[in-house]
Amino acid sequence: GRRLGTFDLYYDLAATEQIWAGQLRTVEGTGYFDVWTAFALNRAAQRPQVVNTVTGEVGGPDAISCSSYQIKTEVKPPTRLDVQASLQMEVRQGGQRALLFELSRFLQIKQVEADGHPLEFIQNQALEGTQLARRGNDLVALVFPQPLRTGQRIELHFVYGGEVLSEAGGGLLYVGARGIWYPNRGLAMSKFDLEFRYPENWTLVATGKRVDSLSATSSGRGGSSMGSSGEQVSHWISDRPIPVAGFNLGKYARVVAQSGSITVETYAAAAMERAFPKNEVEIDPSALPRRGLHTVPVQVLASLPPSPSRNAQNVADASARALQFFGILFGPYPYSSLAVTQMPGVLSQGWPGLIFLSSYAFLTPAEKLQQHMSPVTKTLSEQVIAHETAHQWWGDAVLWSGYRDQWIMEALANYSSLMLLQLPAGKE
Repeated sequence: GRRLGTFDLYYDLAATEQIWAGQLRTVEGTGYFDVWTAFALNRAAQRPQVVNTVTGEVGGPDAISCSSYQIKTEVKPPTRLDVQASLQMEVRQGGQRALLFELSRFLQIKQVEADGHPLEFIQNQALEGTQLARRGNDLVALVFPQPLRTGQRIELHFVYGGEVLSEAGGGLLYVGARGIWYPNRGLAMSKFDLEFRYPENWTLVATGKRVDSLSATSSGRGGSSMGSSGEQVSHWISDRPIPVAGFNLGKYARVVAQSGSITVETYAAAAMERAFPKNEVEIDPSALPRRGLHTVPVQVLASLPPSPSRNAQNVADASARALQFFGILFGPYPYSSLAVTQMPGVLSQGWPGLIFLSSYAFLTPAEKLQQHMSPVTKTLSEQVIAHETAHQWWGDAVLWSGYRDQWIMEALANYSSLMLLQLPAGKE
């Protein structure tokens, strides 16, 4: 339209909400789809909402259950992943021949098998000249030779790889496909068995409980082992079904805190990422004392650049205090351990047993002062550790029933962190 510009209208009888409208927008360099409205034609046509985000197939998004994953990943810093992923799938409602899975567009599939037989697939296809063709998509369609049957169990095996990591500087890597580095159908409770191979001098942390790798030739500290080629091997198994699995990789220092029987491990690099703002010391030449034609040497004291590893123990202790406080309010911590890892950028995420914590959260109060943060930004940086720790309950152990309810998890995590923030020091 003249006033609104180009926008999209969708009408899909197979979707949970058959009609929706929206527009692709960009805010501060980040693109997203702004949904204006979405609704069912009538109540009878509206299917129950589910967490799953992959829609549009016959039977709705909950027609398929993926109960367990076994994923073997070779990490090749600074950019590449090569992955073999197997998943156990059960058909709850049959009739469809094509299934959609989410997978990063930067991970190219080489092969897909169903119970050992090659399967046709379509990845990142769109009509030439369309917006989708220009910006790509993160969907893969599997095409089965026969319609799926209700109750059928199938093992799917994917082989794929690509450039989804980026080197952020300071010994930090950014996993650009953090939520879609393995084929999935949206957030759904599953068991995960993860094995990673990666070079020496790097530290890898993942969701799940760390165990010894069966393929290792000699055991190493903390569940990591050295393979025959000198690469490290680590093995992680979820001790209960979780909605999502992920990992982080960096050149980290490790510190430990304790919250009852729960060990909190915090991993932080010695330096900040390249994009972190640098403080510059400006000197007015007219203010310098002079002796004749020469300027008298002046000693300038500049503060040391921030080092997250220097403040890692305080971060670990803060997360441990939050675990103890929330455990009293909401019940026992849902997992066997908690890892907190530094992530470049300003955003943080709390995943089951693994928190991706912004580099800014590792700043000391004095370092935050040097960044000239606004009062709101300063308050948010102070409560982000508690907020992401609260997500271990709200959003990880307890899920939302549909996308319209997702905000409730954020609200509960915010409210929980503010309850902890208002307590006087030492009163947790």
